[in-house]
Amino acid sequence: MEKAARHNVQNIYLSEESSNNFVKNIRYDNAALKKVAHLTYEYFMRHKNNFINILDIGIGSGAFTVPILEYLECQNNINYHLECFDISDKMLLHLEEALSYKPFIKKKVHLDKMDANEGLRNYYNKWTYDLIIITFVLHYIKNWKSLTKDVFCCLKKGGLFLQAEIIGDLRNVDGKFDVNSPKLFEKFWKEYFKKRRIYSSWEPYISVTDLSLVMKYCLRQLKFKILKEKYFYWKTTIMWKDLIDWIKCAPVSSLGSNLSELERFQLSTEMNNWLIQNKIKEENFINIRWGFKIIWMVKL
Repeated sequence: MEKAARHNVQNIYLSEESSNNFVKNIRYDNAALKKVAHLTYEYFMRHKNNFINILDIGIGSGAFTVPILEYLECQNNINYHLECFDISDKMLLHLEEALSYKPFIKKKVHLDKMDANEGLRNYYNKWTYDLIIITFVLHYIKNWKSLTKDVFCCLKKGGLFLQAEIIGDLRNVDGKFDVNSPKLFEKFWKEYFKKRRIYSSWEPYISVTDLSLVMKYCLRQLKFKILKEKYFYWKTTIMWKDLIDWIKCAPVSSLGSNLSELERFQLSTEMNNWLIQNKIKEENFINIRWGFKIIWMVKL
């Protein structure tokens, strides 16, 4: 496959259908996010920094970041301010709705609509932020090296760059099959990607399940070092019908990028037929384990 094809990843969250389906179906584990928040909080406490200036690149609905802010809000000896942006006005509407129920957090948040492909330095000041968060966004960025350079410039010395990578059984949804998933779950997604290749291949240069290129660049070309890496897993139960709906509505990039609405519908129909052929009822549940790997990098 030509390298150019590997960069062609579309932002599915510009679609109202995909953004709504993401908010409905994608649930991160609150206990895991509290632990992420606690480890981040401990770093700033060790460095006697009781005010955290935060920038979130591509915040989406806030599903990852808002629970972290809730944890910080409960700590008496620290305060924060969050600047954030996203390219999708659909996702920002979901974020605004979530914040409307949390006025104590909302007053400390400033949000904008912006494309991360434009970079940061024309919008955000150098050496300003204590913490920059980018989760499940880099595979959409054509010039991700330039963006990571901007992250480095906008961070204060000793500031943290926090990234997340999907791990566990949900890697199957990204076409990665090197995990000990339930065999039927893995078989389902292998069949999906076999059928998907008829319409369009899925091989991103960077994916939500592999940030190794970004990590190497940050360590070799920029003055970052890895402070900590942690793996968080949780169990969840999902209905086969929901997986068919994911294929049709595309709440994750691998299920929507380079596919038309009609092609997604056709794929969902084909995979529903696959369930019937394998005598799997739509209303049956399957237990899976998924999670994320969190990488904290510190600017030297």
